[in-house]
Amino acid sequence: MIVIRMIFPCLWAILIGYLIVSHLMHGVQWNKSLNWFKFWLSIGIGLGIASLNYFLWLVIGGSIGHYFIGAEWIILLVLVGIKYWAKRSDKHPHLTTNGGSGSVSSPLILTTAFFTMVALAVIIFFLGSILFPHGYWDAWLIWNLSARFFFRGGEFWQNAFSTNVFHPDYPLLYSINIARLWSYAEIDSVLGPMLISFLFTFSTLGLLVAAVAVFRGRGLGLLSGLILLGANGFIVQGPTQVADIPLSFFILATIVLMNIHQRSLGPRGGLLTIAGMSAGFATWTKNEGWLFLVSLIAVIIVINAVKRDGIRRPREWMYFLYGLIPIVVIVLYFKIALAPSNDLISSQGVQTLERVSDISRYIKIGKAFLGQAVRFDPRFSTPIVILPLFLVFFGVEKQNLRRTSFRMIMAIETIMFGGYFIVYLTTPHDLDWHLSTSLFRLFLHLWPLTVFAVMLILAAPGLENRQVRPARV
Repeated sequence: MIVIRMIFPCLWAILIGYLIVSHLMHGVQWNKSLNWFKFWLSIGIGLGIASLNYFLWLVIGGSIGHYFIGAEWIILLVLVGIKYWAKRSDKHPHLTTNGGSGSVSSPLILTTAFFTMVALAVIIFFLGSILFPHGYWDAWLIWNLSARFFFRGGEFWQNAFSTNVFHPDYPLLYSINIARLWSYAEIDSVLGPMLISFLFTFSTLGLLVAAVAVFRGRGLGLLSGLILLGANGFIVQGPTQVADIPLSFFILATIVLMNIHQRSLGPRGGLLTIAGMSAGFATWTKNEGWLFLVSLIAVIIVINAVKRDGIRRPREWMYFLYGLIPIVVIVLYFKIALAPSNDLISSQGVQTLERVSDISRYIKIGKAFLGQAVRFDPRFSTPIVILPLFLVFFGVEKQNLRRTSFRMIMAIETIMFGGYFIVYLTTPHDLDWHLSTSLFRLFLHLWPLTVFAVMLILAAPGLENRQVRPARV
């Protein structure tokens, strides 16, 4: 019974997300994989919207009662009405994209291998959840603890931001979704964080497979899923109940939506609005989401200045901001009005200059980054080093290598890795401890996006969708 009472609000959130995504992407057609992409995207967007609704009820009402469930009903009914009205008033033919149509069948052995790996991943997830029902230590010290403050705290829910709590400044999307399930079920069962972790883990997998299939065909989509699951760090970290995989979901979703926008014909404002929402939810998931947002905007500005490509007109920027600003405003309110200062920032001082001038720190951090790139530890691997081997074996699609969309991904990842390097360089904590407890998770943030980037330029005859027409990107 508890499981049903927790699954129901998940389905509710997914339905809200799907109505928003399908409405904003109305008229954009590609191949059948786009429908799957919209489905997986709806999970993250829906959970993001649900977390904002819950948080606003806490802020405005002072505590959570049954009224917030009514608010979700109202949101759903409004979205259904908008969807119905849009369908009745749609007098224009559907837009198409230059992404191609149809789907190339994938080899049977590849399909069998993929679904076998998915089945094993599901088994590993449930075994991990049974062995560690409260997740990794970050889960019960940060995310699950915050969720219990929101669920049990009543009018004292803001005690979640006490300086006696570990990292009380962390954004709330993940923990609030857990509290939301507990509020529906009226019990803080360990099933809540397990379910949220399951949804984000496998929706990230589905999002990557569908995104690659949209651009390169079903075969390469399945191959990308095998690569993602082949990195033990991804599937082992799934049941740990932390927010790193959700952040990777929103980073990947934002970039894929930007890529679809660049290759679409006709009005594309809805794509940019969802991209803005996804980028905003990245900041609502982890502090590292702010680095991603800044990197994204900086790269787009440079691309527009150099090539006049990407988001080309002020009106297109407005569509992006429509999705971004409401979420960022809420996150900034949380940061300014509720959360204490971040320990990495507040602890900076005269010693920062000493750290920056210490050459040994550069060497140690560089070795750690290189080590993580080649690491095959079953618990923490995100072996980026294996990806160039695919390019050597299959070859590179030179036309795609020259695309602005691919270069944008590389620039964003370069800036983010540079930002992570600076964080370690200036950290007030013991450097060895900080690297050993967090570096593998920072790599995990960009692992799905990196796999997507490699699939964009991989030359794989027989696996890619040859019906795709070249785009001027």
